Amino acid sequence: GIHPNRVISSGPKSEGDLKAEGRNAENWSYDEGVMSIEGQGRLSKKLEVGEQFIARFTVGWTNHPAFQFYFADPLLPEHQVADRYYFQFTSSGIEIKRESTKGRRFTSIVTLNRRPDQYPGRQLKVEIRLDRESSLLYLFLNDEPEGRFKDPVPEPPVGDGIAFMSNGGNESELRISEIELLEWDHKGDRHRTEDRGDPKTDALIETRARRAVTIFLTGVR
Repeated sequence: GIHPNRVISSGPKSEGDLKAEGRNAENWSYDEGVMSIEGQGRLSKKLEVGEQFIARFTVGWTNHPAFQFYFADPLLPEHQVADRYYFQFTSSGIEIKRESTKGRRFTSIVTLNRRPDQYPGRQLKVEIRLDRESSLLYLFLNDEPEGRFKDPVPEPPVGDGIAFMSNGGNESELRISEIELLEWDHKGDRHRTEDRGDPKTDALIETRARRAVTIFLTGVR
């Protein structure tokens, strides 16, 4: 966890950096690193993100946001059932849901009573860390941790795509910027935060079967 995470993708750097889809594709516009839209529309991008990754972006709005961010998404045709996650932000609050092709279609993983008027400047920075090996999600809002959450669906989604969806009315503007996808070594984060025991005693941290083992050394010169 000492080395910085490798950037897989960052932007948007141009109007074509993300693909505008559907009959409302022309609603999107680009200006100096910001994709904006009034009304409804969808943006998507196919990536190779691996089993663990970090997704970051900043969303801004006027009036009331009605917004979804899909991740670990296979990017199937619109309205087709898919295995994926999505972050949802509306006037009712924030939620992360799991969509599945087997059993129950939608399962809520995170629900937060965070209304848009709680965020000054009508802007929110979102960071989601996903560990598909352990089916765990970590959520940060404006750089503050909101918690670690377990996906109750047994098999994690395998898709590598991301998508942004605006569902607002024509009087509502949505702005997406500072999009980053990064590689993430979840073991590095765990090693930095776990208990080290007696701080006056030397310790060696080793990865063994995905678990951190603390070996206390005495009499070492």
